[in-house]
Amino acid sequence: MGRTEKNDKTDAKEKTARYITLIPRIIKSGVFFLVVGIAYFGVFYIFPANVFSYGAGDALILVGIVVSALGGGLILGGTIFYVLVKRFLFKVFLEETAGIYTDARIALQAYLSSFKERRKNNGGNTGTTRRARIIGKIIEMPFVTITFLFVLVLVGATMHCATYVPITYEYGDYFYCISGEEAVILGLTEEGMAKQYLIIPKEIDGRKTSVGDTDIIDRRAIERKIGNRVSNFRNENLKKIFLSTETPVNRWGWMQNSVFDNLRRDSQTVFYIGEITERYSGTEGLTSLCQSNVYDFGFYGLESGKVYKKNMLTPANVAYKYNFDGAENGGYYFIDDYDGTVIEFVPPDPTRQGYVFGGWYKEKECLNVWDFETDVVPPKNAENNVWTFAETVLYAKWVAA
Repeated sequence: MGRTEKNDKTDAKEKTARYITLIPRIIKSGVFFLVVGIAYFGVFYIFPANVFSYGAGDALILVGIVVSALGGGLILGGTIFYVLVKRFLFKVFLEETAGIYTDARIALQAYLSSFKERRKNNGGNTGTTRRARIIGKIIEMPFVTITFLFVLVLVGATMHCATYVPITYEYGDYFYCISGEEAVILGLTEEGMAKQYLIIPKEIDGRKTSVGDTDIIDRRAIERKIGNRVSNFRNENLKKIFLSTETPVNRWGWMQNSVFDNLRRDSQTVFYIGEITERYSGTEGLTSLCQSNVYDFGFYGLESGKVYKKNMLTPANVAYKYNFDGAENGGYYFIDDYDGTVIEFVPPDPTRQGYVFGGWYKEKECLNVWDFETDVVPPKNAENNVWTFAETVLYAKWVAA
């Protein structure tokens, strides 16, 4: 082996040893950031109002999340890099000791100890050590740069979150904001908070609606606006929510609870009107119902036949139908569910071009009008905690305009 080649290998070993002594500093920095971030998040999430104003408290929660993520990234990245570098150096010593594992490990440990001692004694004055230090600084630079950029982002996010309130609008029962082409329903107005029955509109001012948050900052801002930290849709009076399956719900669910998760559980029901997709499964703790014509009994694991089960997506037993050929949604206008009682909530009147709505009837031929004061939906027959399904259909009557 030539002297130059040997020197090159020695230089490579010393540079690698330098990396091994450098990387733990990066990991320690990551631990520091992680601990600080968790502490920030914990303190300001639990006691936001007691320490700072609500907006500043929210900003510091965001700071805690980002600092924790930075710390976790440094720990993970530094650990992976440390393992790879040390494995490379161990492979070199394994070759030098003719593949004997124990000797290679002892030689590696002795070399690293001697390297640290030499670097300490000579103050890093050798050419090889200086070159290794330069390389080490180059390795550190990306981490320093990333940290600096994160600090800038945190400062900007803190200032934004502490002062930002989105432009919101009121539409009857709802607060909403505009995001792209959508009207995003964020929460309930005082009028909505008093309602027992809510119908989420498919459109607002010509824009298709979605339910949930445009982003986490909008969520916090709207909560400050309506003074409700637990849930924008919390309503102690609420019994039923009706919405179309065309309306997206909770598109940020991977970051936060569903908008329906904090509803009162004892009496509330969510009705889905339209075609059912997999994202519309039953909401835990709530009774969730859909149109009987789109309910897939096999898919939801029930025996053949139309049945009810608590806390699952089940078919509603009252159907309002348009009652004319070519009607949208398979002829279904609205759905509801009752058990041996009168119908308490009457939906808004449907519309049809060139016709005037003439009421709800018991037959397609519109012979007997349904009396909402006295007519009773048949009771559900229970056997072994399973309700036998029977659908009550109300038909719209139309009078030519």
